[in-house]
Parts: sequence; structure tokens; C-alpha cells
Amino acid sequence: MKTALFIDDDEHYLYIIQRLKKRGLIPNLKEIITALDGKIALDYIIEHIDKELPDSIFVDINMPVMDGHTFLTHFNELRNKYKVLEKVVPIAVVTSSTSERDKEKIDSINFVKDYLVKDIDMIKLAEKINESLA
Repeated sequence: MKTALFIDDDEHYLYIIQRLKKRGLIPNLKEIITALDGKIALDYIIEHIDKELPDSIFVDINMPVMDGHTFLTHFNELRNKYKVLEKVVPIAVVTSSTSERDKEKIDSINFVKDYLVKDIDMIKLAEKINESLA
């Protein structure tokens, strides 16, 4: 069983993730950790650097305070400083952005393994999360 950190300011999306888990559609997911922006997520990761870290991270691009691009930049800096963070894979971007520019920017980051657009149906989203957790 795995733990995943979902970084997203869309509370409806976070609720859907909880419902998918509760319905048994994400069977490998033991625990869901949520953060409403990238800063909260980075604070959580730093606080847990010597404790149990999430097995996977799912991050949105467009958020207040700290967006997904900035989060990924800071997370990469942390990965270079704390090698234990290299075990936190995969990282997937789950966003409502359909911008080719966003996708190209994310595709250039070697530790991001997937780019999912939120408009996929919930069953497909659960399948993608399961693939990432496998």
C-alpha cells in the first residue's frame, strides 16, 4: 500500500480523489495527503524528510501562492540536496491546463513521469493513479 501527496487548490478534485479511494477504485492507495498549494506541499516534504515521505506526488499547475512549475523547481533543488527524495517517484502533473506550452515545459522535467488533463473521466483518472502507484 502506498501514500500519495495530491497538490491542488481544487477542493472538488481532492474530494473526488477521496471518493475514488473510498470506493476501492485506487486499491494500492493507503493514505492520501493533500496540500492546497506548492508551498504547503514543500513545507510538508521538508518536515517529513527524515520520516515517511509519500511514494508518489500528483501536482496541479495553476494554483495560488506557489504554482506547480515553481513547486517542481523547488522540489528538484530539494532532490539534489536530499537524495532520499529521489525515491519519491513517480511525480505526475494533473491539471486542467490544455496549454501546449505547459505540457512542453513539464515534458522537459525528467523526474515528472506523466501529464494528465483533469477532463478525463474519473475511472480513467483512477486507472492512471493506479498505474503511477504500481
